Amino acid sequence: MAVVAGYHGRRRRATAVHGTGGVGVEPLRALVERSRSSAVPPERRADAFAELVRRYQDLVYGYAYSLLGDRGLAQDAAQEAFLAASRCRSSTTPTPYPAGCAASRGPTACG
Repeated sequence: MAVVAGYHGRRRRATAVHGTGGVGVEPLRALVERSRSSAVPPERRADAFAELVRRYQDLVYGYAYSLLGDRGLAQDAAQEAFLAASRCRSSTTPTPYPAGCAASRGPTACG
């Protein structure tokens, strides 16, 4: 986690990142459900997914950087992870989190 904090020069509170509390912070599960629900208008689904990316891009990048040790490769890996999660949003197999779909079935098997 020091990579994320060092890269961005600030630490985020767990409640803001994970959506487990705080005023006006939508919980993670609600965001995931809103980003995947066919009953929600496409604009709201896109907004929910954009919020998920905003919340977790630093974490995903930091993890990729800790594994790869190269900023460019880490940025590419983080982008690929979010693209895979985006493809899984419309998957017919229910998973609690989009990353679960990508990890369990592969990025090209979703959607």
